[in-house]
Amino acid sequence: MLLVLLIASILTFNIAFGNVRPAPRVYFGAFSVVFAAILYLLAKKGGQYKWLAAAVTLLSVLFTFGLSQRTNHSYDNDVKLTQEVIAYSKANNIPTSDFDKTNVVFLGNLQAGNQGIYSKLQDIFITGATRTSFFQFDPPLTSVRPYDFMRTQGYNFAIPDQALRTQMTTQYSGLPDYPNEKAFTYSPANKTVVVKLSN
Repeated sequence: MLLVLLIASILTFNIAFGNVRPAPRVYFGAFSVVFAAILYLLAKKGGQYKWLAAAVTLLSVLFTFGLSQRTNHSYDNDVKLTQEVIAYSKANNIPTSDFDKTNVVFLGNLQAGNQGIYSKLQDIFITGATRTSFFQFDPPLTSVRPYDFMRTQGYNFAIPDQALRTQMTTQYSGLPDYPNEKAFTYSPANKTVVVKLSN
């Protein structure tokens, strides 16, 4: 039953929006477990909690589909940011063949966070899945997810070490936030492209 529901939930995330593109960074299993538990409760109790189960099921479905929509939107933004990093690098005479020798440091996060009651409720039903952008860093700026994502797009940039990240954060904290075109800068001395996403 869990396996069937897991497969079904993965498909419904995108089918609901007429989209067969895989939705990144969604914890599909939580939705299936919740739904399976509700079905079990209905069967076990003979419909005693029918209205409560129906309400929880409806909320779970709404939160899940809402998260899918947000995730697909975040994916588009992640692709757009990757393409802008590539364009900026080439504009600064960094050939594609040298990308693996070029650091990219992201300051801040592309997604502001999980503010608001709706996001918090989503987090209850789909634990941890409301941070949908790959350009979302865990402190202290140690995540490699953005670089793995860019690699899937065909661009293998060097991953900066913690000392360089800290140096660039201090040196370029005054840059405007993305998507301002001045959010990008290049440090030839360090062979580093810096992108200011947020404070």
